[in-house]
Amino acid sequence: MPSPFSRIVADLFSLTSSDFSFDDVKRRVLQLGWRITEEVPRDFVLRVLIDDAVSELVASLDRKEEFGPTLYLPLFYTEDTYDGISEKKMRERPAFDVAFAMANEAATERLRPPTAAGRYGYPGQSTDYSYSAWRGERGVLFLVQDDFDIQFGSEITAWLAPADRRDPIPRLPLHR
Repeated sequence: MPSPFSRIVADLFSLTSSDFSFDDVKRRVLQLGWRITEEVPRDFVLRVLIDDAVSELVASLDRKEEFGPTLYLPLFYTEDTYDGISEKKMRERPAFDVAFAMANEAATERLRPPTAAGRYGYPGQSTDYSYSAWRGERGVLFLVQDDFDIQFGSEITAWLAPADRRDPIPRLPLHR
């Protein structure tokens, strides 16, 4: 049985051909059959239920001043309580890496090998994270490991960011 991400990754990637305007992304989301659960055009927020059978896949399109709008889609989350780097968090790292590898493999099978891939980190942190990026017509689809709030857990997310084919791939992390 295909993973939830493998079922939607090609549709998600198709949004890289949008012009990243609110109206164009909304139109394309509706054409894909995804259900809009919230929209706030003035704030450029569009929350979408992607697959009725996979209700945890909810996307938010938020305008980021550094490079325009992005689409963020949570795929995997491990919960933790911060007490430095806890033993529990260290035990969960293999599952975190396996989940990323599986999502990356699903995307590669459905799309093509990534345009860029590697590891990145944050100053002052010893942990590093994996990413892969697939360049589309007007944007880039990223698959990213991260700790958005290291106090509470780790995530694997998909991001869409606008990028002309002549532009370099946006630098990670996208959310800071």
